[in-house]
Amino acid sequence: MVDSVFIEGTGCECDVTLDRWLKDTLPMLPGVVRGVASRELVLASREFFERSYAWQTLLEDQNAKEGRKQYWLSPLDQYTNVIGVLGVAYLGKPLARLTARPPRRSTTESQSTPMAYYSPDAPDSIELYPDLDHDEDAALTFHVALTPKVSVEHLPRVAEIKYYDAILDGFLARMYLHPNKPYSSFTLAQAKRKSFNAWIGRYAGQAKQGNVNAQNWVYPPGWGVRRRGGGTSVA
Repeated sequence: MVDSVFIEGTGCECDVTLDRWLKDTLPMLPGVVRGVASRELVLASREFFERSYAWQTLLEDQNAKEGRKQYWLSPLDQYTNVIGVLGVAYLGKPLARLTARPPRRSTTESQSTPMAYYSPDAPDSIELYPDLDHDEDAALTFHVALTPKVSVEHLPRVAEIKYYDAILDGFLARMYLHPNKPYSSFTLAQAKRKSFNAWIGRYAGQAKQGNVNAQNWVYPPGWGVRRRGGGTSVA
């Protein structure tokens, strides 16, 4: 039997409202229903972050538990879900990532120090290997990629500071595809979708250069150094 451990986030700076985008676009969308536009904006932002892994954070000083435990990282807070675990460290030591749980180790071997982790069921959960034989407080650090929840009315500050135009293009691509509206335009939708995909490719490439979401993934500078405090953006 595998017990679950739910990791609690410290809260993100989701203080940018959807109005930042809507005030610039609603005049371009005559007859639009604001609630529909807000929904499409959230979906565009989710698609951007899910495909690019551009929003990341460190969840530090998390408690490790004895035995075989499954660590669940979502929901991180009221605004955010984890969409991928990019790295795990135990007591400052980066752990190897496995594609599946290896065969059980001999009971005569020490199981006091995890050497690896894997995701058995979902991209927002992990298990350690081998199993711990004791609890260890503030021992784990998770490097994760994030996405807004589908129900939010706020986005992270980085969405406006760095990704404003990308999310704007994704939003307009969705809106222009609406059928039989005064603003409907398949041609504009195609153009905005092409631009949106280019933005995603650009920022996904930057994320890989920042050592995430790639086969040649290595740990970021300073990774493995134990630090105190809440989640720190590394995007």
